[in-house]
Amino acid sequence: MIEMSLPGGLERRREDYKLITGLGHYVDDLKLPAGRPPVLHMVVVRSPYAHAEIQSIEVDAARALPGVVAVFTGAELVSGMRTMDSVPIPGLKKPERRPLAERRVRYVGDPVAVVLAENPYVAMDARDLVEVDYAPLPAMTDPEMASAPEVPLLYEEFGSNVAFLTQAGGGDIRATFERADRTLRLRVVNQRVAPSTMEPRACMFDYDPASGELSAWVSSQAIYRVRDTLASFLDLDRSRIHVHNAEVGGGFGVKTGFLGEEIVAAALAVRYERPVKWIEGRNEDLQAQTHGRGQINYIEAAFQNDGRLLALKVRSIADLGAFLSWVTAMVPNGTSYLLSGP
Repeated sequence: MIEMSLPGGLERRREDYKLITGLGHYVDDLKLPAGRPPVLHMVVVRSPYAHAEIQSIEVDAARALPGVVAVFTGAELVSGMRTMDSVPIPGLKKPERRPLAERRVRYVGDPVAVVLAENPYVAMDARDLVEVDYAPLPAMTDPEMASAPEVPLLYEEFGSNVAFLTQAGGGDIRATFERADRTLRLRVVNQRVAPSTMEPRACMFDYDPASGELSAWVSSQAIYRVRDTLASFLDLDRSRIHVHNAEVGGGFGVKTGFLGEEIVAAALAVRYERPVKWIEGRNEDLQAQTHGRGQINYIEAAFQNDGRLLALKVRSIADLGAFLSWVTAMVPNGTSYLLSGP
């Protein structure tokens, strides 16, 4: 028999007890205090096209369904909102992006309208009644092809699909390659990944008009950024916003910022002075949650016969997707700093 012992203090993980005994609460498990109005449920209408102009959105049938409180198109709800923030990168072309699409969609799953209803089932039925007329446009899915001249542009105002160029380096690369025993070249593809957390995005907001305070329950890796984002978009003082982190069913880095739908749910809670809940579905999560890491790298390496790496030349092409979320440009910009060698 093999006997094992653990260092003192590690005999029992403190975070497990509530979850394995059924006492943990994710956002969808939460109940509001007595006296608050019943929760309204939000669902999102999404684009089936990767690139298209929105010709019209018909919402009358959805609004007429019993139990529906409101239906809003993106243009109706977010045209007066500020644009989404992103980490500043020198030379970065920053497109104008608001929490919902307004005139054009740029990826499959782009949110174009929302439904607010008394229960989630009515909300989903109403979503099926929203009719959107799209004029499909050419779409690019290969980042190498997208950077070529005379290809369809995602943002025509920039004249290119290239968001930014950056360069880093050090040492005498030419001399190092000349004195190396060996060199090699290769093309490495890091495929785009969908984090696919066990629990998709989830949020609930409750605005109390008597106190002017907004309470937020989220599944987040960055609750202070949640507070700051809500304060900015809703024009509320940060001291009036109280953010509570429920149990978080996985994050993997994608729950560090809002992509838009959460901001819309909070705005509706303020508008209707009732709690609003939005729970992302699994299909939505795969379509509209942040993807990442998609890069194509052309690598030249100089090394010695004993395997010692001397120098690298790397050209990276990163797939930034349809728009810039908070950290979109940060990851590929940091690739060069993670390389070994001069």
